[in-house]
Amino acid sequence: MISVTSYIEQLTVKRQQRGLTLIELVFVVAILAILAGFLVPRLGFVRNLAIDSAQASQTSAAAEHAVFYNVVNNKFGDGWDTLLNASDTVYANGTIGYLNKSLQGYITPLDLTNNLNAAKSLLGQLNGQLDPITSVTLYDHDATNNANSSGTIPTVFTYTKGSPDSVASTGGKSVAQITLPTSTASPTYPIYQAIYGASKLTAAGIPADGTYLVALGFGANSAPVGKTVLQAPIIATKDTAEYGRPLLLLKVFAGQAGAGVTVDATLTGKNATTVGALTPLGQAVNTVLDTYKTETKR
Repeated sequence: MISVTSYIEQLTVKRQQRGLTLIELVFVVAILAILAGFLVPRLGFVRNLAIDSAQASQTSAAAEHAVFYNVVNNKFGDGWDTLLNASDTVYANGTIGYLNKSLQGYITPLDLTNNLNAAKSLLGQLNGQLDPITSVTLYDHDATNNANSSGTIPTVFTYTKGSPDSVASTGGKSVAQITLPTSTASPTYPIYQAIYGASKLTAAGIPADGTYLVALGFGANSAPVGKTVLQAPIIATKDTAEYGRPLLLLKVFAGQAGAGVTVDATLTGKNATTVGALTPLGQAVNTVLDTYKTETKR
């Protein structure tokens, strides 16, 4: 005669051997689907955070290489990407190396041949000094073939001191100015705020000293390559076809007038200064790090 305990044990073994019922299997699949719904978006979020963090780190390192080159050679050097094409428009075409859409909206072409103060300030910093005739080579983008994600068309800016001074160029005429904000709600206001600090901006968000920012891409031909850095950094982007180079920011002393602006005439035309860097998404490095710290606390 079998005991009750033995009978229960036998039923348990049989139940284990026969596996899950259909309804039990449906419940398991449903639970897994719910868990996947929570986890999969989070994995994408973590991936984006990792990319943002890597961009900030690599952009900061690139800026340090550029500054080190500047200190050693007493000039910023040439060979940088203008972020524009030979027609002086923002490089937004092509399959490889086009600028991120956000960054495209931050840039206004700055014609150096038609803005002597800006040209003197920027070219003076790149060359170290302005001799009677000074030539600086920058690189425009090729709208049809950009295999290395940087500028490929050399543009020579020639500054001639005389009566009066003048600037000429071959190819394009412009570099990328970070568009001055029209209000604190402007897309570029966070960039100017990150670099200058809110206290040094007017009510509209523009620099109170009459300066503004110019961005240059750290491309394959940039002066520090082979000197203070082995090769130009390529930074991971969320879209692999985008321009994957860090951007160096220079404060240009151009005597820009505006409401609430007090221009220091003694600084107008003074050599530009390196003040920061942007990721390929157009974010100031410290802004990215602040975002990263905020998001990781969630």
